[in-house]
Amino acid sequence: MYILVYVICHLSLFLLMTIRRIVISPKEVATLTGRSVSYARRLVRTIKNETGKSRADMLTVEEFCSFTKLNAEEVRRALEGDK
Repeated sequence: MYILVYVICHLSLFLLMTIRRIVISPKEVATLTGRSVSYARRLVRTIKNETGKSRADMLTVEEFCSFTKLNAEEVRRALEGDK
């Protein structure tokens, strides 16, 4: 019984560590760019308009990186360290 609990706990930790970020929030954009949150909101709105997304749609890390010409892996590493 204890072995099963041990295995399940370690498996769930492994899965949590391998999950990659998909979306990015304006607050995270502000942190990454060193700009204000209001600037980040405008940037996110601009990217959504350019990609044809609605206000309710989420912005992906890939879309953000494509628009800003930032390296997606570097952004993901920064986001993971932002926790």
